[in-house]
Formats: sequence, structure tokens, C-alpha cells
Amino acid sequence: MKRVVCLLLSLILMIGIITGCSSSKDKGGKDSNNTSQVVKQSEQNEKFNKTGYPIMNEPVEVTMMHAIGSHQGPWEDMHYFKAIEKVTNIKIKFLSIESSGYEEKKNLAFASGDIPDVVWGLTSKEEIKYGVEGKTFIPLQDYIKDYAPNYAKMIKEYPDVNAVATSMDGNMYSFPVLANTLTMASNYLYMRTDWLDKVGKEIPKTVDEYIDVCAAIRAWDDTKTPVSCAKQSFAGLVRTFLPAFGYLVDDRYGLDETDKVVFTPSTEQYKLVLTFLNKLYTNKYLDNECFTQDDANVGAKMKENVIMMSDWGSVMRPENFENGVIQMTLLAPLTSEYYDKKHVRAFDMIFSPQIALTTSLKYPEAMVRWIDINYSDEDVAPNIVKGLNRISIWLGIEGQDWQYTDDAKTTYARIVPSGISVSEIEYAERHVSPGWGPCKLIMLAMPEKEKNPGQYMKASESKVNHFPYMEPGFKNNYLKYTPEEQDRLKILENDIESYTKQMEAKFITGQESFENWDKFAKKLEEMGVDELIKIKQDAYERYKLLLK
Repeated sequence: MKRVVCLLLSLILMIGIITGCSSSKDKGGKDSNNTSQVVKQSEQNEKFNKTGYPIMNEPVEVTMMHAIGSHQGPWEDMHYFKAIEKVTNIKIKFLSIESSGYEEKKNLAFASGDIPDVVWGLTSKEEIKYGVEGKTFIPLQDYIKDYAPNYAKMIKEYPDVNAVATSMDGNMYSFPVLANTLTMASNYLYMRTDWLDKVGKEIPKTVDEYIDVCAAIRAWDDTKTPVSCAKQSFAGLVRTFLPAFGYLVDDRYGLDETDKVVFTPSTEQYKLVLTFLNKLYTNKYLDNECFTQDDANVGAKMKENVIMMSDWGSVMRPENFENGVIQMTLLAPLTSEYYDKKHVRAFDMIFSPQIALTTSLKYPEAMVRWIDINYSDEDVAPNIVKGLNRISIWLGIEGQDWQYTDDAKTTYARIVPSGISVSEIEYAERHVSPGWGPCKLIMLAMPEKEKNPGQYMKASESKVNHFPYMEPGFKNNYLKYTPEEQDRLKILENDIESYTKQMEAKFITGQESFENWDKFAKKLEEMGVDELIKIKQDAYERYKLLLK
């Protein structure tokens, strides 16, 4: 019996030893995997510098999807991106998409699973679709403290930025732009004053005087077109004239006098502005290619002395004028028999979303540091590249692409190589920087008149003819929605916006009679415009609470 017990005990002991060895082996395997992960993370940490520059000790590549305008040069050749690569050791592989098809191709890429590491340029809808709902965009708020000290400093100074950049689920999926400059006037038209002299007219103050000027230009030379715009900026042309016919300054969603949201295209004021644009179009005062041409076409026509007014006046150079002096003005807001107060929509200082990081990105901490450079008040790495700071996305590298021209820093000048045949702004858009993106762009210095005549004209004219008449617009881009609201918005906004744009063009070109305006308004009701307005109103009420 004792022998049996001993044998049993020995067997149990042996099983225990074998099991223990096996368990140890299993644990050893898991520990080995964990060790491998730790080593891998350690290797990444060895490449990455939490502070100081370069950000990465060895070069790494990151893919970035972005829109490129017809007036821009390749982003990889721009001074700004070359400088930031040198400072960070992060090489950007640009996935450049023509701006007119950017939104469609971007969404196709996400649908196919071909996701870039970084998206530069996105909409609020996409932030919800790929951030809040799709979880493809990385939540960024937890990176701010350790990797974005410049951004953290900015949102303490401007707390509204954080409210705008935070989604309904409490996460931050993108970095915004905070901007205020003397050349930020929006919804504007430049007018050649030398042509006014040719036809003996004064700068128009009312819509009737404006039409009179257009008629005089056509009578003087029927090869000239009084006003032009590109298909991308047609909404801006509508916003330029809309305030002349009533209290609304927004072309889609506005606020009435009781602080209630309205859908502007449903209003009588909108009918009046479309009637006005129809008159311009029918008489060929408005370029009949406005629904098909792009920005490059408009800029070229402006310099070829074909058009009198457009939003591309700052490309003009002294040699484009007979007397060798820029003769242009920024048209002040017009009035009409329907509304006698001059007013125009103010630009928003906060633009969000701007840039997002996706789950494909291997180096989120590094890219957060990369982005944070653009919020720095000081040069971030003068020992590597002098002049890279929060202004660089706009003006380029300080000392290379621009410089202050007085000790008080009240004026600045873009630095342009001698002998170029384009304006300073055109040169910058082709060779210097994208001009817009995630950054703290607060700069109230004046462009220098002699070196930057086009930008000086815009800034000086804005101070007189634009800024004094600005009124806050409806903060549509600041609104945040619940998932349920967003689901309805996807359907309502897509259908209603598509129909509205279609009918706008028909009314302006004369394909649709204004006698059918009531049918248009009725159709909007049938499509659910009242439900759309209610969703906007609810989101607006929540936004107001955030500001208290």
C-alpha cells in the first residue's frame, strides 16, 4: 500500500514538474513576445526625441493627403516643407489631389481602405465620419500636454479654440487654424479704378450704381467683362452681394433678428440677390464662364486686362497698368432700395478641422510635435533652420521668404527673387508655402507698399472698405452634432445642398423663371428643410452654452 502511495505521489510530482516546465515555457514565450515589443518600442523611442530637434534621430516617411489648387506649385518643392523636414527628419510623401475633386477622392480612398497617415484639409462631416464614428482618426487631446506645448499655450490664451476643436464625444480629432491678419478680408471684389476713369464713373455705392458701371464698361469695350469669378469661389460672389438686399450676411445658414437659424436660400433676400446676379449674367456683365472656369483662368484674365472686377486683384502688378502704378480698390459693401445699411460678413478667426492623424500613422507623437511647430511664437530650431515658426505656413521662412521692415515690426515684406514675372503672392503660392493650414496666424503688420504692392493694396483697402462694416456670421462650422443628428444631416444636407446649387445656377442663367420661386421654396420644405433648421438650431444652442 505504501508502495502504491509512493508511486502515486511520484507520478503527481512528475506531472507537476512537467506542467511547471511547460507553464514556464509558455510564460517564457509570452515574456519573449513582450520583450520583443518592448525592444521594438525602445527602438522607436531611440529614434524619437520628446523635446529638442530633430524630432526623429533617423529619417522616417509619412504619407499626407491634401488638396492642391491650380495656382499652387508642388508641395514637396515648397520652402516651408523643405525647412520643416530638415528640422524634424520627417519626410512627407505628398498625395496631392486637385482641389475640385478632393473631397470625392478623399472619401473614395477611405472607403477602399487606402488610408494616408495624415489628412491635411477635411470637413466637419468627415471629422465625425472618420473620427467619432469610424475611429480612423486618432484622438489627439492626450498628446497635447507632452508633445504640443505651443498649442497648449495658445488654447490658454484663446479658450474658444478648444471648444471649437472638441467633438461631441469629447475627443479632439484635428488641429485648427487661429487666424487674424490685415489681408484676411473675405467676400470681396477688387475693382480697377483706371477703368472707372476711362468711362467717367465713380466707385459704386449701390447695386443700381454698380449695374450702371457694368453697363458703361460694356459700352466702352464689349470685349471687356465687368466681373468674373471661378466655380470654386462663386459662393463668395453671392456673399459679396447678398448683404445689399437685407440683414443676412450668410449664404446658407444665418440668424434672424431673434437669434433663430434660417436657411438663407429660402428667404426673399436670397431671391433678390439671385435676381440681381441673373441681370448681371444675362447682360454679360458677369463672366458667363463663372460656373466652369477655375481660379487660374480668372487670374490670367485679370492680368490680361479682360476683366474689371474679381477676387483675384492681388495678383496685379504695376506693369499691368498703363501708368505703371496699381490702380485698384476693394469694393465697399453696397446698399439697395431694400436695405440701406452697409455690412458684410466678418471672417471667423477659428477654422476647424484642418489636419488629422489616422490609425495608419506609426509615429503619432512625432507628427503632433511636427504640427506643434506651427503654433510656436519663436523660431523652433534656429541652430538648424532660422525663421521657422507659426507664420511659416503663411509667409514661409522668416529671413528667406519674408522679413519685418522696421524695428517695431509694424510692416513686413515678402522676399521675391528679382526678375520674376508674377506677383509676390503668385510666387509664394508656387514656391514658398501652402498659405493656409494648422497654425496660429495672428499678425497685424502691414505689407510694405514698395516691395509688395498687391498685398499692400489689399490690406490698406480692407482697413477702409471692409473691416469697418464687418458683422459676425453664423458659426455653422463650429457646430457639433450627436450621431443621430449627423445621420440625418448626411441625408438632408446632401440632398438639399445639391438641389439648391442646381436651382441657383438655373435661376442665374435664366434656365428657370423666377415665377417658379414659390415652387422652389415648396420643394425645399418637402425635402425636409425645417428638420434641417431644427438640427442646426439645437446644435447652435449647445454651442452658445460652451461659450458661457
